[in-house]
Amino acid sequence: MKFENLPNEYLLDVFAYFNSVHLFRAFFGLNNRFNSLLHHSTLIYHFDFESISKKQFDSICQQYLPLVIEQIHSIGLSNSIETPEQIGYFRSYHFTFDRFINLKTICLSYISFDEIFDQILQECRSLTHLTALRIDHIRNQYDGENICQLFNLIWTLPKLTHFYLTNVSATYSASDLPISSTLRVLVFDELYFSVNQIYLLFKSTPQLSQLNISIKHLYVSGRSFEPISSSLKILKIRCYSSRWIDIISLFQNLPDLSELTCELHHFPIVKGYEWKAILSTCLPNLKIFRFLMICRFNQSMNRERVIDEILGDYRTSFWINNERQWFVRCDWTWRTIVDSREPYLVLYTLPYFLGSFRFNEIGYSKSTCSNEFDFWSYDSVDDLRIEKDDGFIQYISQYPIRFPRIQHLSILYHLLPTIQSIFPSFDHLISLDIRYDDENLTETDLIHSMSNLSSIQFHQYHPSQLNLDNPSIRQVYFPTHLKFSQFTLFPQCEVLRIGFHHREILIDILQTMKQLRSISFTCYDAKNDLIEWLRKYFPSHACITRNDDTNMIQIWL
Repeated sequence: MKFENLPNEYLLDVFAYFNSVHLFRAFFGLNNRFNSLLHHSTLIYHFDFESISKKQFDSICQQYLPLVIEQIHSIGLSNSIETPEQIGYFRSYHFTFDRFINLKTICLSYISFDEIFDQILQECRSLTHLTALRIDHIRNQYDGENICQLFNLIWTLPKLTHFYLTNVSATYSASDLPISSTLRVLVFDELYFSVNQIYLLFKSTPQLSQLNISIKHLYVSGRSFEPISSSLKILKIRCYSSRWIDIISLFQNLPDLSELTCELHHFPIVKGYEWKAILSTCLPNLKIFRFLMICRFNQSMNRERVIDEILGDYRTSFWINNERQWFVRCDWTWRTIVDSREPYLVLYTLPYFLGSFRFNEIGYSKSTCSNEFDFWSYDSVDDLRIEKDDGFIQYISQYPIRFPRIQHLSILYHLLPTIQSIFPSFDHLISLDIRYDDENLTETDLIHSMSNLSSIQFHQYHPSQLNLDNPSIRQVYFPTHLKFSQFTLFPQCEVLRIGFHHREILIDILQTMKQLRSISFTCYDAKNDLIEWLRKYFPSHACITRNDDTNMIQIWL
């Protein structure tokens, strides 16, 4: 049976799985039946404008959004390098968020702290169905005071249950916060809190059940952690340069915790019996426990003996009985005592649980598993960084580590031929970040075999000698400090970042890359008339701006 012959109810079920941007691009205008189905009263729309051309964005805002505005449940907008000034253009079509009366989720990326941001948050107050707000990256300068103002607005949104603030690095320093009776999930991956702010957070969010947070210098002015009553069930916490006694004080106030993920950076080694005391006395309801600790070796230590002593504490029945089976692995650096930098170790529970893994001088490994070949498939990792070759080849030849689900890979170019042993396949790989430590590159066809690779980024050197014959690549990022005097590349490229000597190369790019929807560049020939000159060669709908932070010209087509 042909797709178009399916009953309406089946087609509506299929439409529900689409990002609405792709849905309208694929089916609107095919025939009257599809046009009618796309405006069906039962359809729920989710518009994610993160990767879209300016022309398509304008078309959707002008033709489609006004017709289905009351059926839209989620919107994603971004001022990223791919879609500069998108949020402002969205509002230029007279779309204020209070018009989307059934909106449940808003995602804003690369937004600035300005009047528009304040207006958006004020408009959100009238959205009686808004339950989730995600803010990823803030572009302009900001500080703890800006974050405090943001939190004061967020905590007054009447129905909000989930708030995500990611890739925003600052220290939260408020002394007061409104009480939210609805917020249950908070995620802050790079926002740092002290003991006082954590207490304030629990006090102001009594329904909080899930928290992802970073703590730096937890101990403040000799003050111990205040008693709290928290309903928290899931905690992911990253601690930097803090004291173990303060971590204990925190856990003592979380008796209902059922899942704990804890990262300790620049921390003294926490022994197995110390964790056991906390888990047994303070966290009686804990079912899932994961930790990762990064600790420094003393130069005078006998490393093998120290590692054996550490792991011995995690080999007791408390850790490896049939109910828990909390196994632990220790990786440590290959550097010897004569090296100037202190070596370090990484101690973590198995299976490995973080989404990222970084090879950085790691050379040796031991675990508490009875079979040392257990738990070598790092299924949780989607972001892998191999930015130093010190010990890397030795490590992968000695241990059967595998990464079956890598989506993002950052690697030294000369190591590319060595990595096939740790990848069952490259089927999941979508972005590749290549770094060079030698201009004399040896050709490799490995990039061509990455069938789903859509983005590639280069650093340091000119990549002209590489085989980039991969039809799946859509985004290419060159180091802008390298100026191309001539330019040839595959025609399917949609997003390009580059540097060049002469502005006329842009004409060649336009003629070669018919699919291009975004280009960011630096140019030696960047005189005052450059933007006006660009308007002669780019279509009238194009957005042409200069990024004040990077001084790059950004064009959204």
